[in-house]
Amino acid sequence: MILVTGANGFVGHKIMKICEDTIAAPSLRNVRQEDVNRIIGESDADVIIHTAAVSDIGVCQADPDASYYANVQVPLFIAKASKDRKLSSLSVSRATFRIFSSLLSSSVE
Repeated sequence: MILVTGANGFVGHKIMKICEDTIAAPSLRNVRQEDVNRIIGESDADVIIHTAAVSDIGVCQADPDASYYANVQVPLFIAKASKDRKLSSLSVSRATFRIFSSLLSSSVE
């Protein structure tokens, strides 16, 4: 079984159509480590493909804390839960560098 986060997004939707034996994860908005552990445990997944992200640059600039949480902290929760359950996981990050590169340049100056 493959658990797909961000199944309603462009990449996640394609994965759901192409791969067999997939299940869409519920929204990961404002989840905690315990929530991620429960979601993964209840899914009975062997593999996790994480495609959920806040990728709209305007949204990221308007709320950098929420963007950081969604694009950095949640993938760390998934990685920890995957490691604890000895599962394979893949995080597909298409926009994180673009989103946070402006934050990095401003903090260097």
